[in-house]
Amino acid sequence: MKKHRLLMSIASSAILLGISAYLYPGGSEFDPAATGFDLRHNYLCNLFKETAINGQYNPGRLWAIAGMVFLSGTYAAFFIRAYGKIPHPTSARIIKWCGTGAAICAFLAVTLWHNLMTNIGVTLAMLALFYLMVFIFKTRLIWLKILSIVSLAALYFSAFIYYTQIWIGLLPVMQKIEWALLIAWMLSLEYFTEKQDFTR
Repeated sequence: MKKHRLLMSIASSAILLGISAYLYPGGSEFDPAATGFDLRHNYLCNLFKETAINGQYNPGRLWAIAGMVFLSGTYAAFFIRAYGKIPHPTSARIIKWCGTGAAICAFLAVTLWHNLMTNIGVTLAMLALFYLMVFIFKTRLIWLKILSIVSLAALYFSAFIYYTQIWIGLLPVMQKIEWALLIAWMLSLEYFTEKQDFTR
């Protein structure tokens, strides 16, 4: 059970967020009158509001918050566990604390401090992921190097869209792709790497 705790937490989060999306009344920034949750046009943060964009009460809000508790906890646990695999103490601490800080910000982004927490969280996440990627490139795991590049590129591209508002129509889709890649990357590091891989 302990070995699969990360996977179970991710699965719990996906189920809770899925229920929330199913209950979401409708509306998005692109079509306020739309019905239901649209993967193409709705952001995940739409699920955390008491009132949906179409003006109706959002009964899925508490489900979304519960899902975010699991997801943020997963992020924090991942970076704490990654800390134990990195042989360089200073780099390991940066990964641990920046990653944990990003996880806390991810949860607080469901509050009224959404924009502030997003800005801080993205910065901390980029720093932690960059340090982790440096050590991944010292391993012999070619497939993990490729996945790391793709995941980090998706994060940087999403941040570029968010801050410049260029290609803003792509952001709802990129948000979900970025999260899916990050989860795949986390599970790959959790299940298919050992401390020895980073000390060669």
